[in-house]
Amino acid sequence: MEEYASFGEWIRRRRKVLDLTQRDLADRVGCAIVTIKKIEADERRPSRQVAERIADCLDIPPDKRDQFVQCARGQTAVVRL
Repeated sequence: MEEYASFGEWIRRRRKVLDLTQRDLADRVGCAIVTIKKIEADERRPSRQVAERIADCLDIPPDKRDQFVQCARGQTAVVRL
């Protein structure tokens, strides 16, 4: 699996693939746009609950959800899901 520089970078790229703005993603997740900005800038790690909502919004397959949340929480390396 290809490794990415950071979780925030991965989120930004995936969001753009899905043609979502930061505001779109924030609205779908139910958080402030500044939260998405900080996550993408690697200034903040999402809580488990926010990571799970982001996974829903970014269409992460069910069999990859645990890996996604672990990456979001900084528990594993960031890899292409």
